[in-house]
Amino acid sequence: MRLGLIKADSLIRILNWVGTPAVGLYFFSMVIYPWFSGGGGWSNVQKVWMDWQALNVGILAFISSLVAFNISNHHANQQREREFLAARSFLPEALSELTSYFKQSANLLTEAWTRAKDDSDRCKTPLEAPVPKLPENYKEIFSRCIALAEPEVAGYLSYVLMRLQVHHARVVDLNESFQPESNMLIYP
Repeated sequence: MRLGLIKADSLIRILNWVGTPAVGLYFFSMVIYPWFSGGGGWSNVQKVWMDWQALNVGILAFISSLVAFNISNHHANQQREREFLAARSFLPEALSELTSYFKQSANLLTEAWTRAKDDSDRCKTPLEAPVPKLPENYKEIFSRCIALAEPEVAGYLSYVLMRLQVHHARVVDLNESFQPESNMLIYP
């Protein structure tokens, strides 16, 4: 989620980075220093607290909002991790389907390679191996994993999908190139 130009996670990190030392300075200024400056008397501490009552209320509200932001951020991250774990459990099934697809692709590519080297054919007859059909199930599984994963894992899975689409487009184009009206040039 974005709040203006800053992501919500970045805003929480900035608030923690600025807020933690500020809370420490506040604690020193409102609790420790008044004890020592007033000779250890409770009346001096009360006087300081009364004089700075508005600041005390504001700082306490700031501390409670920091705690609430961190707790909600922690719970959101735990929920995302649980959902990613659930989505990731279906990844082997999707990878198994893709492995079968790539084995079928390998048959087609092997035939195309053999036929391209055959001078008598010159890639003018259709390939016998069918173009493998991409499985459908992997799309939903990969999309859930990408949405829930850490950025580097999501980037890797996205890259795998991108390369899969490129591979499929090239296999389809290669199959279409083995036709009587083909203009494919074969270089030895």
